[in-house]
Amino acid sequence: MVDDFKPSVAILDPISSLASAGTTADVYAALMRLIDFLKNRRITCMCTSLSTEGIDGDRAAVGVSSLMDTWILVKDLESTGERNRGLYVLKSRGMAHSNQIHEFRLTSSGVQLRDVYLGPPGVPTGAARAAHKSMPRQTGRRRRTVT
Repeated sequence: MVDDFKPSVAILDPISSLASAGTTADVYAALMRLIDFLKNRRITCMCTSLSTEGIDGDRAAVGVSSLMDTWILVKDLESTGERNRGLYVLKSRGMAHSNQIHEFRLTSSGVQLRDVYLGPPGVPTGAARAAHKSMPRQTGRRRRTVT
């Protein structure tokens, strides 16, 4: 099908569901063959993985991460009675990238990545961010991207 359709991008959503298809070694081997197949045909492969424990709690994801050139993590950030999303680049082989958590928002206008904003308690998001920005004599500052 790949040879007939000739896609420029393939999406595997979610690879975490493959865990029930066999042993961890079997799933890793199948993913390794598939990703290698796609890379050899210069097809960008985007994979998602669902995990409630994050990367440290998902052993299969840790093993597969060595196959990926770039690994982006979306994480729940809970504070001040809200749950917001943070996005950061866990790794990106061969290129400079930010090491900071950016607020990731899904809006009626599409996906938004907010600039990093630091306030007294760390990285405020959502309503906490708005409250900090409206405070007189704001002490928050933006951080530069590390390259």
